[in-house]
Amino acid sequence: ARYYKELYEDVVGFIRFQGGHIESIDGKPLRVTDEFFLGPSLVRGFAPNGIGPRDVGIADARSNAIGGSTYIGGTLEVQFPLPGVPRDLGLKGALFADV
Repeated sequence: ARYYKELYEDVVGFIRFQGGHIESIDGKPLRVTDEFFLGPSLVRGFAPNGIGPRDVGIADARSNAIGGSTYIGGTLEVQFPLPGVPRDLGLKGALFADV
């Protein structure tokens, strides 16, 4: 779900909530390829597959994401024009918090 609201002229507030849950219909364990592997689509700054449980039994746990069956996340953001930058360029500034 996303919601945008103009707070002041050319200043826009933005709220986003996202989540998901997956389970098999027959009660069998999910395949690894069916799990959620999250990264920058949920929290900016993380690598793809950078968020979630890891297989720590392997020497390099950074590369062994095992995915998850449930996730939730949210974003609060304010977008604003940059002083001195022509509007035609389409560049904006933003302050945000991702969780």
